[in-house]
Formats: sequence, structure tokens, C-alpha cells
Amino acid sequence: GQFADAFRTLYPQAKLLVPGPDQRDAKNRRRLFAQIAYNDWDAVIIPQSFASFLPDDPDRVNAYLQEQIEELKAALDEIPDEYSTRGQRGDIEKTIEKLEEAMRKSTNDSFIGDIENLIIDLEKDGSTEANKAASDLSALVSTYNKTAELKATDISREEKNRAITKVIGAMEQIINTAPTKVKDLARQQLSVERKLRMQSDRRTDETLTFEKMGIDAMFYDEAHANKKLGFVTKMSQIRGIDTGRSQRAFSTFMKARYIQEKNNGKNVVFATGTPITNTMAEVWTMMKFISPDVLEKYGISQFDAFASTFGLVEPSLEFTA
Repeated sequence: GQFADAFRTLYPQAKLLVPGPDQRDAKNRRRLFAQIAYNDWDAVIIPQSFASFLPDDPDRVNAYLQEQIEELKAALDEIPDEYSTRGQRGDIEKTIEKLEEAMRKSTNDSFIGDIENLIIDLEKDGSTEANKAASDLSALVSTYNKTAELKATDISREEKNRAITKVIGAMEQIINTAPTKVKDLARQQLSVERKLRMQSDRRTDETLTFEKMGIDAMFYDEAHANKKLGFVTKMSQIRGIDTGRSQRAFSTFMKARYIQEKNNGKNVVFATGTPITNTMAEVWTMMKFISPDVLEKYGISQFDAFASTFGLVEPSLEFTA
């Protein structure tokens, strides 16, 4: 493609990895991710969609979600009672509920991953008690996966959460009542403390997390695709302020944030012809991605502080057709 040709023209001696058309299915995509992780490339050029399939470290995801929840709860406490009927309180409460559900899903998936590794170790052990525990846990993992795939048309959210919690509880019961040998293997694998802690609930490939891929810089073309990062605000009822959240934006943000943490706030570049199309919220969102340190330095890392510094809310009539 154009990017690969241009890169080779600029850096003819560079070691460059570019997936071909036959590397875009799930199986070959995982092989590509392994190539990225286990080789020393100068640059890797992949489609936007591939980045979303790279899972993020669940502990980092949960830490960020917890930050968002705390900000939302603080904003909720600051809303005067007289505004509670205007939808602001309800909007914030719904967002908190979604983020808490995301944390539960992230933690549960991490726990299931540990259980699957435990099953492998139990099968390798080969003893009668280990084989029985492996068989019982495998059946429960299958039940968990089938339950997790149920859609809203099949089951209510509450029923689904109860069913998942019951399956995970059954797994824990097997481990807690198992012979010592099984418990010892479990202690080695179940490193993630179970906490009932979904935007982060996107389909990913079974590969190393992004943080373990050895990536130290990111250049993102058509970056306006990440405008729906979502943010905490008490002005959600003002027309033009879009607080919607997309899984793509969340995925990109987690990866950009990691790279900046490891490179003193640098090495993230966004390219787009339309960074701003409608509102000042898009200005703040773009800065949140590429210059979070600048927002922090000037005390405008929260959208409402940014908006009150550079904007003014004015009532006006809107003409309709």
C-alpha cells in the first residue's frame, strides 16, 4: 500500500513488517501478532481494525475504568438537587453502571483465562484427582462461554450476571474443596485476585497483551475515528456535547496512554484532516489522546474545566426546517 511504499522510500534499510491480504483472517492475524512480539522491527504497518484485536492489560483497563467511575461519582455529588430532574443525574448514573459492568467483565475474563491455564497444568499432571478437577472446570468454562455469548434478546442483564457469578462461584468451590495437589497448582495459576469489578468489552485475539508486544511508538492515520472517547461532564444536556463512547476509541486510548507512560509523554502521533468537525469537545478529546500532560499542567484535564476556560454556554434559538 501507499504507506508501505512511502516508508520504504524514506527508510530503504528499515526492517518493516506489513501484513498481506492473506494475513487478515483470525488465524493469520494471531501469527502476525506473534511476529511483531518476537522480532525486532523498525516499524509495523497494520490496519486500524487490527489494533482493536490486540488486548490491553486487564489490570490497566480496570485501573482506568476505576478512575472514570470515581470522577463520575464526584460529578454526581456536585449536581444540585434542582438539576436532578433534567436528566443529568440519570445520565451519569447510567454511565457509572456501564463502566462498573465493564470492570466486572474484564475481571471475569481474566479469571477464566487463569482457569484455562490451570486446566492445562492439571491435565499435564495426569493424576486421578487432577484429571477430575480439569474435567469439571472444563465443563464450567464451556458453560461460562455460552452464557457470556448470550445476547440481550436471550436473557436480561441481571439474569446473565447472576448466571456468570454462579458459574465462577462453582469454579472456586471446586478449587477450594479439591485435594492439596490441585490447590497447589491453582495457587500458581490464579494470580489474579478475583474482584467483581463493559466499553472495554470488545472481541480480541488470544495473543500477548499490547503492553508485551515491544511497541514504543504509535502513528495513527485517520485519527478522527477515535473521537468518541467519552468523558465526565455536568453539561451532558447541552446540545452539541457528545459524551458517547466507542470501543475503538477506548482501545486506542489505552495503547496511547501506555506508550506515553513509557516515553515521557511522547511517541504518539495522530494524523487526520478533520480533528474538529462540530464542537470544542473534540478539541479536548484530541488533546486527551496526544497531550494529556499539557491538560494536566494547566489544570484542564477534566472536560468541564477545559470548557469553562475556553468556552461559554449561551442559550439560543435553534431554527428547524
